[in-house]
Amino acid sequence: MYDTVHFYIHDGTTDFTQLNKYLKQVKLAYNECGIFKGCIGFIGKFRIQLGYGWMSCKGSLSKAYFGNNVQRMNLQQVKEIIETLSDILHYDVRTLNVTRLDIADNFAMSSPVAKYFQYLGTLARLKRVYIVEKETLKYGTGSSHSLVLYDKTKEIKSKSPHLLKKLEIPTNLLRYEARYSHRLASRFKRPIINGATLYDEAFFHKIIQSWYDSYSDIEKLSLIQLRGIDKIKNVKDFLNYALNVALINQPPAFVDDIIEKAKEQNIFRYPSEYTRAKNELKKLRNNPLIADSSELITELNRKVRQTYDEMMG
Repeated sequence: MYDTVHFYIHDGTTDFTQLNKYLKQVKLAYNECGIFKGCIGFIGKFRIQLGYGWMSCKGSLSKAYFGNNVQRMNLQQVKEIIETLSDILHYDVRTLNVTRLDIADNFAMSSPVAKYFQYLGTLARLKRVYIVEKETLKYGTGSSHSLVLYDKTKEIKSKSPHLLKKLEIPTNLLRYEARYSHRLASRFKRPIINGATLYDEAFFHKIIQSWYDSYSDIEKLSLIQLRGIDKIKNVKDFLNYALNVALINQPPAFVDDIIEKAKEQNIFRYPSEYTRAKNELKKLRNNPLIADSSELITELNRKVRQTYDEMMG
């Protein structure tokens, strides 16, 4: 489940550049005045930056352990790879602060990945962005908490085609990632989050809960079934029915966008009225006479829940 992680330490006194002899592909860095700033090197694909009083280590734990980020890591494997990095670096990575952490899983789906995204709507406080050419759906681009869903098979074909047969990658592999950065200790209510925290079971359960809750909070859109037309008695009923259908046909971000336009024009007196209007529009879009759950979103919901149950033990 763990993927990208950023470790960092800044004590202001230790000369971490002395660790460069344990790295590969070392390059020295100088500022515009030609003064030595530090050095950059690698342990496998982990990128290590060393300076006077600071050090950062960035990479994928799963790639460091398995050579790919398709297979799941268990907590014992997380502990092992952190100990291996410590041994090679000759510095205890368990003590380094974690400043970014990505957690993810991959799901073999019955249909092309992009088809599932049309049923994933908006998410409070995180802007929805769909990148068509990359078949990638993002929530919260550039924020300290973001979600990404994309076609993992397509990425592997482009970057690591040798893994397709080696790992028997299915045709439609959907990846869901939750990315956390900045003030992780505050977010997860821990005094500190360091390398050793990552294989602490209580912390792992907390971040899995966050990963699952974030997905659950995404608005799930529906199929149009057009039931209940026989119940229409007059023009008013018909117009309300047509409004429901029109709303369901709009892009996922339509409700959020129209509420933002309303705010720009200051059409309501009180902020609570915008919230009320937004909730009413979403109710209309989920009218059970017209909207029905898609088999695709039901399938994705089930797969995400299955991962959650397995990870929570």
